[in-house]
Amino acid sequence: MSFEKIQNLFKRETKPSQGEKDEEVVDSSRRDFLKKASKAALYAAISASIPKTVEAGLLVGTGKNKPKNSEGLGINISDQIIVRSEKADSQIEAIPEYKRSLERLLLTIPSNESDEYIKNAFFELIAQLPEYTEIELVAKEQNLETIKNIVNELKIENKINYKIFSQDSDHIEAWAQDYGEALKINGQEKFLISGKINNSNSRLDKIDKIRIEKRVEAITDALGKENIEVAKFIFEGGNMTFDEANGYLRVFIGYNDLEFNAFNNGPKKMDLKEVAGIISRNLGGAEVVVMGNHAQEGTFVHIDQSFIILEGKTAIVNQFAKGANPMVRYQHQYYKAQLEKLGYRTIVVENDSDDLELCRSSLNAIPYIDKHSKEKKVIFPVFENEIKKGSINTASKYLKQEDLQGKALNSFAAFKQAGYTPIPARDLVTHAKNGNVHCLSNVLAKMLESRKEMTA
Repeated sequence: MSFEKIQNLFKRETKPSQGEKDEEVVDSSRRDFLKKASKAALYAAISASIPKTVEAGLLVGTGKNKPKNSEGLGINISDQIIVRSEKADSQIEAIPEYKRSLERLLLTIPSNESDEYIKNAFFELIAQLPEYTEIELVAKEQNLETIKNIVNELKIENKINYKIFSQDSDHIEAWAQDYGEALKINGQEKFLISGKINNSNSRLDKIDKIRIEKRVEAITDALGKENIEVAKFIFEGGNMTFDEANGYLRVFIGYNDLEFNAFNNGPKKMDLKEVAGIISRNLGGAEVVVMGNHAQEGTFVHIDQSFIILEGKTAIVNQFAKGANPMVRYQHQYYKAQLEKLGYRTIVVENDSDDLELCRSSLNAIPYIDKHSKEKKVIFPVFENEIKKGSINTASKYLKQEDLQGKALNSFAAFKQAGYTPIPARDLVTHAKNGNVHCLSNVLAKMLESRKEMTA
């Protein structure tokens, strides 16, 4: 089996919207293959694609065999791509997520899911938000009653601005984070969305193109064309995040998004450094750090599932034990090495192969600074196998540290080590669709107010 075919098996799957039969066929074929192929055979094929010098440097266990410094694992990052253009298309201001106060949050309610799924996916996330959070909620008429029932049951005080679509309008998907990024462009607050995908783009298949195009249509209709800025490059919000570095903007972007753009200008692949330069110019001459040096694989296909940037130049990074997809193990060691080279203090959360296969990323989390107390907090997902027996999760009792076990408890400790108050939120269903709480949400910082809050 070719390495490219193996890569295609690990693309992020989403439930097909009504009428998208092509997607259903593709998803079905992937599922059938994975059922027939043993893990051992599949990983053996992947391992054969990795240079032996790389495989020798991978994390080899959990427990006593804790991760060492990335350099000690033989991870060579000399081929990493970091570009900062001297030219800028516009003036950009972006507030890193850890500096935002969670005053406004975009939630997009999936139009192809049951009422039960919607409640299980959004109930606890909404319940754990600060009482001052204003929610921009995008949904179809058919889902409105379910959402209002959740709001009534929780008796929440949050202001909710409903943006309701008709039954026959654009498809809405759950992953609000992937719709785009809140920025200030030339002094005006805008929501940056993905650029146009050319029909000749061979890196994106028909299903990917349909999914991204429908996402762009839906968010433009929901937020209003006057509030939208179209990027000059293709991106998914979960695969791009911001930080500040030496007085300028730093942009982390996942390798897959570079590949998408490299094939968006004709049949010939563009040099990835040239692509990074285009992104840098479009984002005001920001420093663009391309995360990874090969296609993002497994269920952790966006960088917001792999690591989280926090205050104090701290990064918490997922790492994987032996038995997980070898390319994913290497990929995450590479991320850790990149972050350390940039001067970040790294804290590790160890994962096993089941965490990868079932998309259980504790770091797909929402960091914020409480508007009133100024306390640093983070809402992070907890999965069923990480909750002690007998612990309940209702509107009157949410998870606490003593309810947690395994990776959730380790993640709780990692966030505490980084100086944050962890807020566990049980993920009942979204991980089965290859996303967690950060994927479900998009923090729309009020740029001027938030900047004042953070510097006061």
